[in-house]
Parts: sequence; C-alpha cells; structure tokens
Amino acid sequence: MNAFSKLTLDDLHPMAVVAQSLDNQWVPPALLRRMVAEGRELSDVRAELAADVRAEYVRSLVNSPQVVINRAFLYNNPVVFADFAEDGPDRDAFARLLSSGAIVQMLLGEQTPVDPPAFLERQSTPNYTTLAHGWQAWTQVAERSHVHSLRYSWDDPRANADQIRRRLAGEFTRRAQTLVNLHGPSLAMDLDVDLDAALRIKSRLAEVTARCADLATRDEFATRERLYGEFVTAPGTDPALGRFDGGKPFTAEVKELIDLAYNVNLATGLEALALTPAESLHRGVLQEWEPVKRRSTALSAQQLAELLRGTAFDFVQQTLFIDTFGKLSMRDVWDVRHTEQWATYVADMRRLLADPLNLFGDPMRGAPAVIRSYLDLLGETTRIATARDRPRAPRHRARDVAAVIGVEIAGALLELQVQSGGMQAALIGTVAAPFLTEAARVTVRLGMRAVSDRRERRAFDSALDSRTQVINGWVESGGRFWTELVAELRDVPGMSEAQRQLHGQAAATEGEVDEQLGSVLD
Repeated sequence: MNAFSKLTLDDLHPMAVVAQSLDNQWVPPALLRRMVAEGRELSDVRAELAADVRAEYVRSLVNSPQVVINRAFLYNNPVVFADFAEDGPDRDAFARLLSSGAIVQMLLGEQTPVDPPAFLERQSTPNYTTLAHGWQAWTQVAERSHVHSLRYSWDDPRANADQIRRRLAGEFTRRAQTLVNLHGPSLAMDLDVDLDAALRIKSRLAEVTARCADLATRDEFATRERLYGEFVTAPGTDPALGRFDGGKPFTAEVKELIDLAYNVNLATGLEALALTPAESLHRGVLQEWEPVKRRSTALSAQQLAELLRGTAFDFVQQTLFIDTFGKLSMRDVWDVRHTEQWATYVADMRRLLADPLNLFGDPMRGAPAVIRSYLDLLGETTRIATARDRPRAPRHRARDVAAVIGVEIAGALLELQVQSGGMQAALIGTVAAPFLTEAARVTVRLGMRAVSDRRERRAFDSALDSRTQVINGWVESGGRFWTELVAELRDVPGMSEAQRQLHGQAAATEGEVDEQLGSVLD
C-alpha cells in the first residue's frame, strides 16, 4: 500500500460535505413508491437510479471543496466505482481527486485504505460479484493514489471505537428511537399526507421506538439493517437487495425517515454538512428542536428582517446552463475545480460562513457575491461540459434564475425568492406548538433555483437547485419571533398570504386554530 494521509475531524475542510445520494440504499421518493407498489428491488432499477445518483454525486464535487465518502460506498456503489473501474482519463482524474484530498475515505476500524472487507470471505453475500468488482477497482486506484483517509483516532483504537459507538451507532439509535416524537402536523406537510395518515405513520414509528428500546435493554444498537428487516424489506430477504415489502404499513415513509436519520447522523458525527438530494426529504423533517444552547446572543426578528431587506442581488438574465450535473465526467469535474470561477466561489462562500450576520448583505463579500460567483461557476461548468465530444452530451439553454433565502424556525419555513423584479415570500409548514413560547433554533439557508415553465422545470431546475446553511442561531420565542418577522416583512409580496396560510394549516391539521397559536399570529 502506498503512503496515505491519516486525517481526523480537525483536518476536514470547513465546507466538507457528506452526500446522501452515495448511500447504496438511497432511492428518490417517486421511484421508491413505484418499487413498493410494483414489488421491484434495487437491481431492477439500477439504470434508472444511476442518473439521479450520478447527478447528486457530481453536484457535491462541484459545490464543495471536500466530499467525505463512507469506505463501503467506494466499492458497493457502481455509480461511484464506474469512474475508476477501467483505465482512462476518468480514472486518472479520480486518482487526482483522491490525492488532492477533494475526496476523503471515511474508515471505521480499518487501519489502511485497503483493509479487506468481511464480505470477501463470504461468496454467498448478496451482490457479491458487484462488490468484488468494486473492491478490485478500488484497490487498484488506491495503489496509484495518495489516499486521504479519516478516522476518529489513529493512535488509540479504544478511543476510536468509543467515538464510533457514541457518535454513530448510539446516536443513530437515539434518532431512530425518537422519530415517533415528530410533530404530526409538520410531518403531514413534509410527507404530503393528511393529518390522519401522519398520525398513523407515527403509530408505526412507535413500533420502531419499541424495537430500539428492546435492543437497548440488551445493550445493543439499532442498525439500519435491523430496522429495515422488521419495518421495510420483505421477510427472509437480505436488506442489501432492497426488496421493499408493500404489505408492511407505510414502508416508503418509514424507509425515507430511517434513511434521512442515518445520513444526517453520519454527517453530524463527522461535523460535516449533510447534502441531501433536492427531491428527497430535507434535514428539517427530523425536527431537531432540542433545547438550544444559549452560547451567543439571540437573533431578533428586526435584525433578521434588516439583514434580508438589505441584500440586493444582481442577476444576469438568460444565462446558459446545463440540464444535469450527471453528464459531467470525472475529467470535467477536475477541470471545473481548477478554474478561477471555482476558486472564487469557494473563497466567497467560506468568507460568508465565517461571519454570516455581519457579511450577509454585503454586495462584495456576502450573499450577493456568493450567488454571483456561483452563477459564474455554473456558466464555466457549462462551457467545459459542452466543449468535449461525448455520447449523450449535456443539453444547455438560457435560464432565468432566482436567489432563494430560507428561514426555518420551529418547523415552519419562510422561503423568500428574489428575482430582478423583487422579493416574493412563501410559507411552508407549521410552527410546532412546544416552541410557541420557548426558545427555538433558527436556520438560514442561501441558494438559487431556475425560474422556468412547468414543462422543463424538472430537467433544468434540479440541475440548478442549490442550498447551503449559512446561519445557525437561536431565538427567545419561536411564536413571538414569527409574529415580529411577519410584521417586519409585511409589505413583501406573499407575506399576507403566508400569514393566512399558517392560520389555515393550523386549522386544517389541528381541527381548529389553537388559542395560543392564534394569539402569536394575530
């Protein structure tokens, strides 16, 4: 084995991400529901799934300086190892990404990047041929690269094992066990079901809780495979096959929530950002509303409103963009990451993340600069992607874009879409009752989306959709904050409707507007 870099959490880039789409169990929601209804398994939809996985994988490599990949995904996900399975420009580019630290391999107990996995000793393992092919490809590319591998501790095996148990195994068990606590009305909005269905899903999640508690009494952890076997996959089948059982209650919804908890837990355990695919459940669905730690001054509604109002974006109309990141090769990715535009975008985003409250509205150093540099990056990415002759070349066309600012507090999301014509507000979700009078977390995300007609929305919007968390703070009272923020932004188009919508959602989901909820919204 060649020399390799031994990284710990302190060595990761501040903008490092963990991409959920690389999980070999990830399936987009619409495809998942078809698989459940039609009795299909993962091997039946690999070709269809590959395009979505590829697009999200490449997006992560373009949007972030560093992507952390679970060591198993490097050989068990064909979309990943396809780039280095054969000699050629893509394998060379992947090796350079490994050697530069752009791709980091996450290890658990392994001591080197090529410690043999257990499946090699069991040819009866499901998908053994695929796994063996992926492992061979990985060992070959690792031998020609300077791999960057991550562990919690390299010097103390006991400390490393303790961190894995606490940060990963134990924390996933806790997350799975508390899914039943999700606020019903908010869960109904997130899953696009009515309140009765959301409550029945919660009843099923109560069984997940009971299973986790049963394992805990034996001092065991609730692995995803165990939960799949009982609540998601067909009896007698290996969970790795992805044969989902439509006869089990709410199979698709339970799988989505378990997968989200699993992948967010991995990112949190590595102190990295969780990159969830645009079409999947977002992290806010997990309602991580535990009591806030008051380590800094609370954010006021007036302060946030001034920050939002004071941010002006310059838009270049009708800019050419590709239809998907998925058609970029690893050689394209390497070239994109070595452009002036990519370096400028990373520098602008890193500067904003370092001091978001003071810099957000700054036209040269804040959110406008980030959006501007990202548009420039996408333009250069399009130029690189369309300059090479290749099969299935990316389509590109002129697109109008909008900046998107999302403010999430206590289960409700205020989304502000900013175009050349001004700002438009929309409210999504409901305020969770426990946080009407209590302190709550506030998260502000910055991103962009294409403004398109319905016919081409999916093809081009998904390529341009991008969100990054830039502010993570707290407010004294979730309910009072919403009241004051709505008042501060009352002249923004859509804000009046957003306020009425919140009233209506509360009435529809709770039967009538809760007196306390009504008082903070009036």
